[in-house]
Amino acid sequence: MSSIIGPEAATKVWAGGRLSDKTMLAALKQLLPASAYRSVKSKTGDDLADDFGEAITTRTAGIRVTENFHGNVNSVVKVRFGMSSCDIPFEEDHRYLIIAWREQGDEVLSTGVCSGTEEIAVEGKQLAPYRNLVSESAPVSVFGFVTWQPEDLQMAYAASQPVRGVGIAVSADGSVWQAVTDAKGEYMVDLPRPGSYQITADIPGLPEDARRQRLNLAPGHCSHTNFSAVPPSSIEGRVITSDGFPVGGERIEAVPVAPNPKTDQIAFGMTDEKGSFQFPFLRGGDYTLRKVEFGGIDRVREGGQRLKRETDYYPGVAAEEQATVLHLQPGQKLEGLEFKLPWKFAPWSFEGKLIGANGDVEDIPVWLTDDALGEDQQPEDYSNSEVSGHFLLMGTEGHSYSVVAHYRDADLHYYSTPVKITPENRRSLRLALESTAPGTDCEICRKYKHLRAAEDSK
Repeated sequence: MSSIIGPEAATKVWAGGRLSDKTMLAALKQLLPASAYRSVKSKTGDDLADDFGEAITTRTAGIRVTENFHGNVNSVVKVRFGMSSCDIPFEEDHRYLIIAWREQGDEVLSTGVCSGTEEIAVEGKQLAPYRNLVSESAPVSVFGFVTWQPEDLQMAYAASQPVRGVGIAVSADGSVWQAVTDAKGEYMVDLPRPGSYQITADIPGLPEDARRQRLNLAPGHCSHTNFSAVPPSSIEGRVITSDGFPVGGERIEAVPVAPNPKTDQIAFGMTDEKGSFQFPFLRGGDYTLRKVEFGGIDRVREGGQRLKRETDYYPGVAAEEQATVLHLQPGQKLEGLEFKLPWKFAPWSFEGKLIGANGDVEDIPVWLTDDALGEDQQPEDYSNSEVSGHFLLMGTEGHSYSVVAHYRDADLHYYSTPVKITPENRRSLRLALESTAPGTDCEICRKYKHLRAAEDSK
């Protein structure tokens, strides 16, 4: 990317900075086909930045399909891939086993190493299981890997820390079929017929239930069965407010701390509607838990107000040095943790009505923003008005808010003047819609750019 926009601009992008419209347009002219560039060259500001961000983080490769195992695809397909930890560096004239997906209505496939796509190194071994799936007379087989990293069992695509030389035995009715893991920790065993089998990995010190599994293989099917050479440990718990309400939609991270050998591998997950989280495939060692600000308006309804602070640590402290260190023995299950955030959930609902000059007040976005957090923060809540213009918003007791409505219709913007609501000034809300001159931005677009209000339309 630095060759397109220059090293200084590239550094600025990676740091989360914004480039000038001129610099972004110059880069897009090189990155996009002429027809695509014509559709964006008149854009400015946030709209242009969105197109620029997608262009520099997404690429498309033309792939000639020589063998198809599943799905309806053409002889030549376009595959979308990105510049991320799951990216795969496609090279011309190389052969790949591609596992891809397509969004509904999208003609372009998407893929990456996280979906299992890889370059074909040993053709027979990599492709045989997939050929078996489409062959009427295909043998059944079992394949997989052995790893030192239990978390690999969750992704199940490849071993990040492979274990070489592990004996694999598959048995049934007194017969045994064997294999040994290679440098990638991988193995494959072809079996003579469908049926019930037992597979065992020869890993000393591993509990029997962790190194032995039962398999039931249907005709022409295969089984992807992986093992961890270290018994997986786990952490389970829930995130609640200080007064006991569950908090959903929060990103929770399990952070390894010294003396863990892999302190750079952070496991993460999202809390569900009950505030529950789990990390089922951790390696034994020391960990801290932290809640990281991830965004999302709905979580306010589920039990929390938005704070300026972005990170909290288990059991509910602000400073990392105050966090409790959790020690996991190999195979240990740590359950029932309560991660208490310093929030109190005292809901405050706001009802109001929109008034429009043309009488059309249905399905118009109305935003609630917390005045204490500044105009550049995410909204605390939003809703779309009913056909009568009625709307309902939810905030937290003790806070002061601004309420504003906005939508765009063709080249006109309809908006309301922000109304201030404070604990001392509780009243029914009436928002009157005004319109801009054709082709001009309104006050809301300029003041609340982060709300993406300029993109709202009915």
